[in-house]
Amino acid sequence: MLYIANAKLVKILHLEKRRYKMAINERISKLRGLMKERGIDAYIIPTADPHQS
Repeated sequence: MLYIANAKLVKILHLEKRRYKMAINERISKLRGLMKERGIDAYIIPTADPHQS
């Protein structure tokens, strides 16, 4: 079990989570833009899982 007693640390962790999420959103936006430019509506990424689960 993890206990965090320092409010400053909690705030830092929250900011890092927001920064990470923003980076992902930016990357997804760029990918969507590139796909739109090239006329790609969807991209299927196959896996080795025969049940696609």
